[in-house]
Amino acid sequence: MADNSAKYSTRAFGTKSSVDLKSPNKEQTAIVYDLLAEGPIAGLVNDISSVYYNDVPLVDSVNNDILKPRKFTANTTASSTSITATELGTIRTLSYNNKTGLGIGGRIISIVGAGTKGTGIASIAAGSAKVTTSSSFFTQALIDNQGKGLPVYIRITGAGPGGQDLVCGIKKIISTTAAELTIRAFTTVSSANIVQDHVTTLSSISGNTATLAVATPTSTTGAICVVSGPSLDDSAQLANFSHVSFGMRTGEALQSPLLVPGFTGSSSTVYDANIQIRQADLANVSALSSLGTNYNGTDGGVKNGIDEPGNNGQGSGSDTVLTASAMGVSNPEEVDEVHLTFSFPECHAFKSSGAKGPSFVEFQMFFEYTSDGLNYTSALAFGPSNSTILSRTPEWGNNVTYGVNNTSIPSNGYVKPRNGQYSEFIEEFVMNVEQFQPFTNYRVRIRRITDEDFKDGSFQHKNASYLKTVENITKDRLSYPYAAYAANVFNAKDFSGGLPSRAYKLKGKLIQVPTNYLTRDESSDGTAKYTRLVGGSAPNYTVSEEASYQTWNGAFRGDRDTWAEGHPNRDLVYCNNPAWVFYDILTNNRYGVGQFVDKSLIDKYSLFEIAKYCDELVSDGEGGLEPRFTTNLYLDKTAEATKVLRDIASVFRGMVLWSDGEIVAIADRPKEIVYTFTKGNVENGVFTYEGTGDRVRTNQVKVTWNDPKDNYRQAIEYVEDHQNILNTNRLVRESSVAFGCTSRAQAHRYGKWKLLSAQLEKETVSFTTGLNAIGLRPGDIIGVQDADKDGYSYSGRVSNTGTKSTTVIPLDRTIALPSYAAAFPPQLLLIYPEGGCYLEQEVAVINTVTYYKGDLLLENQNGTALDTQEEAANLKDDNGDRVLNFWSENVRVEKQNISTSAGNVSSLTVSSAFSSIPDAEVIWALQLFNTDGTPKIGTTKEFKVISVKEEKDQKVQIVAAEFAKGKFAAVDRGYTLYSAPIDTNPDRDDIIPAPTNIVAKVEPMNSESPDLGETVDIVTSGGAQVTVSWNAPVTGNGLKYKNIAGFELKHSFNRGFESIITNGEDQSFIFENVKIGVYEIHIRTITTINTYSRWIVRKVEVGKNEIPSISGFNKSQIPVGGQFNQAISIDSSTGLLEIGSSTYNFIGVDGTEYIFSGTGTGNYQQSFAGMGASATAFLLFDGDATSDHLKAVKLISDSNVSPAVEYYAEVGASNNGLTQASGTITVTQFSNQIDGTSTTFTSDFASGDLVKLDNGTAAQATYARVQSIESDTLMFIDLVSQQAYSGDDIYKQSYKPNISKDSIIAEIITNGSTEYSLNIIYAITAGIVGADGADGSAGDDARAVNLTIADQTFEYDTNGANPSPSSATATATALNTSGTVYYEFFKNDVSVQNTTSNTYSYSAPSAYTSMPEKLEVQIREGSNSGTILARDQITISGLKAGIDAITTILSNEAHTLPTTSAGVVTYTDSGTDIEVWNGTTQVPYDGSSPYASPSFRVSASGSSITVGSASTVSTYTRRFADHNSMTQNNAVITYTIIVKNEAGVENTFTRKQTFAKSIQGADGAAGADGTDGTDGAAGLRTIQGYLYYEKTTSGAPSAPSGTTYTFSTGVVSGTGINDGGSTNVWRNSPTTQDAASSNFWWTVRYYGTESSAGSSTITVAYSNVVQLTNFSGVVTFSNGTFNDGSDITTIDGGNIAASSTITVGSEGNILLDGANNRIIVSD
Repeated sequence: MADNSAKYSTRAFGTKSSVDLKSPNKEQTAIVYDLLAEGPIAGLVNDISSVYYNDVPLVDSVNNDILKPRKFTANTTASSTSITATELGTIRTLSYNNKTGLGIGGRIISIVGAGTKGTGIASIAAGSAKVTTSSSFFTQALIDNQGKGLPVYIRITGAGPGGQDLVCGIKKIISTTAAELTIRAFTTVSSANIVQDHVTTLSSISGNTATLAVATPTSTTGAICVVSGPSLDDSAQLANFSHVSFGMRTGEALQSPLLVPGFTGSSSTVYDANIQIRQADLANVSALSSLGTNYNGTDGGVKNGIDEPGNNGQGSGSDTVLTASAMGVSNPEEVDEVHLTFSFPECHAFKSSGAKGPSFVEFQMFFEYTSDGLNYTSALAFGPSNSTILSRTPEWGNNVTYGVNNTSIPSNGYVKPRNGQYSEFIEEFVMNVEQFQPFTNYRVRIRRITDEDFKDGSFQHKNASYLKTVENITKDRLSYPYAAYAANVFNAKDFSGGLPSRAYKLKGKLIQVPTNYLTRDESSDGTAKYTRLVGGSAPNYTVSEEASYQTWNGAFRGDRDTWAEGHPNRDLVYCNNPAWVFYDILTNNRYGVGQFVDKSLIDKYSLFEIAKYCDELVSDGEGGLEPRFTTNLYLDKTAEATKVLRDIASVFRGMVLWSDGEIVAIADRPKEIVYTFTKGNVENGVFTYEGTGDRVRTNQVKVTWNDPKDNYRQAIEYVEDHQNILNTNRLVRESSVAFGCTSRAQAHRYGKWKLLSAQLEKETVSFTTGLNAIGLRPGDIIGVQDADKDGYSYSGRVSNTGTKSTTVIPLDRTIALPSYAAAFPPQLLLIYPEGGCYLEQEVAVINTVTYYKGDLLLENQNGTALDTQEEAANLKDDNGDRVLNFWSENVRVEKQNISTSAGNVSSLTVSSAFSSIPDAEVIWALQLFNTDGTPKIGTTKEFKVISVKEEKDQKVQIVAAEFAKGKFAAVDRGYTLYSAPIDTNPDRDDIIPAPTNIVAKVEPMNSESPDLGETVDIVTSGGAQVTVSWNAPVTGNGLKYKNIAGFELKHSFNRGFESIITNGEDQSFIFENVKIGVYEIHIRTITTINTYSRWIVRKVEVGKNEIPSISGFNKSQIPVGGQFNQAISIDSSTGLLEIGSSTYNFIGVDGTEYIFSGTGTGNYQQSFAGMGASATAFLLFDGDATSDHLKAVKLISDSNVSPAVEYYAEVGASNNGLTQASGTITVTQFSNQIDGTSTTFTSDFASGDLVKLDNGTAAQATYARVQSIESDTLMFIDLVSQQAYSGDDIYKQSYKPNISKDSIIAEIITNGSTEYSLNIIYAITAGIVGADGADGSAGDDARAVNLTIADQTFEYDTNGANPSPSSATATATALNTSGTVYYEFFKNDVSVQNTTSNTYSYSAPSAYTSMPEKLEVQIREGSNSGTILARDQITISGLKAGIDAITTILSNEAHTLPTTSAGVVTYTDSGTDIEVWNGTTQVPYDGSSPYASPSFRVSASGSSITVGSASTVSTYTRRFADHNSMTQNNAVITYTIIVKNEAGVENTFTRKQTFAKSIQGADGAAGADGTDGTDGAAGLRTIQGYLYYEKTTSGAPSAPSGTTYTFSTGVVSGTGINDGGSTNVWRNSPTTQDAASSNFWWTVRYYGTESSAGSSTITVAYSNVVQLTNFSGVVTFSNGTFNDGSDITTIDGGNIAASSTITVGSEGNILLDGANNRIIVSD
């Protein structure tokens, strides 16, 4: 039997995720089996979104729609690659994380009968599994097709059961004309057709048409097609749980075994290999032979240029091949999985300094199998393909030893441990080989690709690999027939608290239903119908949904005794109509009473009528419709059959009885009178009555039901008579259970029925009659006319005398017929001793006659007699629609309107004839009505029979209860279900909105510098700061989703994925020290009931250009500094800047030394012409350049946007240094996603690039940096755009700075006359050499200054506040100076003190985030504004409690050495102290092995200088004394600091101390004294400020006429300005605003510049008048006046929040913090 169980994803058979590869070693898993139900069942309601762990769905319904397979029918054409179906178009429109259709994951399609076909060639005998063909048919390709992820079957015409097709797989190919099948034939056939299903992949989908990878060999019509779920990579986090597997069987009689990933199997053969896997000699692999001699190392290796120990040049090993027999496998054809376990004794890289990092190994692993024992097919399970190896472009290394400097894993055969994984570990690879079955034998081939123990620069790798064991597993093949069960595989790390609870929302048992019945799941509009028609003949049956009712012949779908194999009626159906559930319990012989009850003893037509009554649509109380009755029950324990049947019958308000030799089900529903009783046909004419008193009559019903919105827990629905409770001041409650009820409306209707029955049917009657009533059943409606009770006699017997016809009925006496209204004539009721059919719907037209509810129906639509229950069950109206009716089997009452006039009469004439002339002595009765249509007192009253008991003497005792027919309309209509108290929690099946706009902002950190050129993974400190932020999820109407408990942030910044849970208020997270690489961020919403949204996935790339090489101040992120051994000068008139010589050395800020010897002018000259007058530009050293290292750049400030944006452009560059990229872009407002049209993002941009989005309006431009590039037409930026763009332009920087290599060397300025000068030289340069001259006075000694501070580190608490100490004194020591020395101190390049004092009191910033800071001193002689003679600087660091980061401190990072013209160097104070901190804890020094934990030790290496002696001056300080013997003008000392933490783990840091000589000029001729220059003119002062206006009426006031600003008072005065006034005047200070005031407030900015220096007043001008406005939400201030010149500011009110009062600073300002440009408000 074919297994049609769904599979939700397909993977390569090598099951190893990239997460596993990044996190070596196995983790514990548990497999849990849940027995769900007796089978077969329909299965999960909505596929795997109906599986719940801890009440959380495995996937939500949206993602389930992506994952699920799809089944449909389509036509195919031989040799065509096209197939069309609506479902294919649905796949095309699926979307997930900016991927659509097949872009989410590839899919496989199986098309029944469209594969290779042989016409009239196949023969097979019944009971045999061997099929032969008269011509060649069987090829290896047929076997291979069976391994593509979907079931593939051979179909042999007529060889199956009952002459149906035989459907099975191929077990083994014997020859091209013979094969062994997986099952035996049922029927002997010869010269039959044989065809295989066609299996291939979908290449693309356009509209509803897909292109197949392989054309269909055979044409088909209406072929069944199955498309698999997508083949997903690890980034597609579609499930709510990461490490879970699920499988299920629905309980078929012949179901396949359930095998889930992680299942260990029932038996295994373990091979203890212990084989070292050596690098293969890849040159001998034919597919890799193009590596050629280069690979063999004859020329150093173009492809394989790694310097290996021993200069091996290439691997010499061969592939490791393990056959099944060698591994001791005796039954290779039964093996389902092969587990290979590898051991890595060490897998790391190290260098002599002690630095360590991870190494790596890459394998190829093949599974090779055969069906004939000779020819093997090889399938790559793990590792790169050969073509991939040949096409690689490594970041470092080569194609074979493939190095990557990021967290990506290049193949699933690549093993790379985490940083810090230095001990032995094991790694398991699992080959799932079931898809290649059937095979007869197999072998495993292992090939190591990576070099062994290779050397990478200064790093030696150790990466030996061993195959430890191979386990060959055969899985449990038990099928457990008729058991519906589920298997779950859990990972311990996902459910650390133990196994999760499991719940499954199921559609239950498949049962028998009538053949004309379409269930709600099957019909086109979701309503049950009786319009199913089976047409055609075997094997080409058709099933259709007709427009009209289809006659039922009493046969059932699913009755296998009736229907042959292949017939559409043979299969059972899921249905929750309680009538057919009742029938299933009656007939099933496994769990029901079918072994005791024969189907022929069941009144199926009474059930058929009840079923139709159940399916009628009624109000759901919320404005919609639902079936009247459904049953959703779970019978989990044994119970008496009669109780179960009674409980199920209670669903449709019914009972079960044995009548006329049948089991009959009866429901309480609207019916008509089928018999009347009067004093004349009861014993002694006596009726006995009983009733209930008002005091005990129910006025409240408490109904228990199961609420699906509360995980099907029991809920209570109250139905009550409010008025009765008020009137009686009593509460009489009845508790009841609505069995199998999962609808609140159905529970309410049940309670209402119970309540109305108790209140309206409060009387019972009992009497004894003759055998004429023996045909009555409980539930029948009878009429009682009791003259004794009512005082009226309106009944009797038909007279046996007088004229009698079908229209004239003689009475047994004369009666007084009361007057009556023409609209409500009296009715005559006669009993007929034969069955009858009554109309139950409001109106029906049958055979052109219009009938109304309650009418007796004597003819069907064809005009023939309606006299059987089967005819009544299939009754249709003239439109072909089914007619709701009630059939009375043994007796009926006919009713006709009386036309006889009022008065004393002895016979009655009726307006329409009775069906026949009544017999004499038949009981007659009257129904009389008041003028309003209500029954008259004394008229025939309706009762429902409760019991019929035959007594002796041919008597029958009847008990009946009052029957209130009107209650049914009240039960089904006219009520509203009012919402229960609002539950703020979501439903577990809700689609939870996901966060939006994941933004990752990459910023450089001040941290330790890695050695450049080394494997980045080995750098132990330094990196970028990545701030990840996101927007809160919103509902469909744009409102913020309210049920947020938090967010789960999964990231790969630390190798492998780690999860962080934030609270609902946090919408950002900061990651520090992120290394260069490509990472993934996954974010999802967590609700208040712990359900999840779908993951939103973004990539983040941290490029080399985004991590600076040194700590310290960045000039707009480009580091400043460097060291020259030559001077720098600029021509003041031409702007040509030159290095002192074309031969020079330069040490960049990253420590890289550049040596120039006779280089081109582009490397020692740079023109600044074109920067303009009164301008500022910078000399930049471009570390990436080859022939033009020097560049003139300037900071461009775009003040059209707010806040203004600064970036670098080369001097003279067009369009402000921006170049338009190709194509146009579209951006949705409040999004960070950029969609391109005709764009080439991958070549135009890189991560971290600055881009400008431009729609032509300057103020609406957006500047941002590239976060990640997904394709040429999709990328993300690091901020959310406040502006929408459509078809607009995108620009990139013409010059892109590299912050890791470039250096700002100097600042150049021009004055108003465009005279150029060097304003600041950031680099350390050589002193200017004096020209040779005659002997003169001795040249001045070179000046120098040393800057020290009492405390170089400040400790902050865990909140990053309260620095300790709060301040420290910095001291500058000047050398070789004369006269008065002026010391100008700078903090972060801002002058803070310029006096003759050589000390400065430094105050630490209040917030840790403002650290580190740079402190610099510059010295001058004789004046505080003269030539700068020397400078020195230090870095001051902050330590935050609770942060475990290692901080290394050098007290003297850069030092200038005074040097005489004779070359004598002063080394005083050139040494340094070194300290190490772990968070805020200082680490002690320990230089003796074994080293304490914690401790640090230091070694030093000098370049062009001799390192001073080292000593330990305190427990925590290692001091290097003054250095000596500096041989060059520039030098550097590298300190290697090894820090050992408390756990004994060591990390290595490097710090550099740099030196430059300040050389005394040679003796030169004494120049004449120059005359004193005249004092410069005093500068002009400018002012600006605001005036305020409180206006009592609307409308803007005019700006004031007064324009005089007085410096002494600081106010503006003149006409219109009155500081003494309160309203309707301009004031220099605002009035106090009253929240209750209706006044309006306005402001205007004034500004001006004095006309001459020293003026006492200024005449000011005014900007536009602007209204002060209260606001909420997002507010735009238009035409405002701001200092930066911009005119629009947008504030997102949703992002301004304060946990307490916002405190304004002492100067009335709220300031941005310096580190993150944020306004921080806290308690």
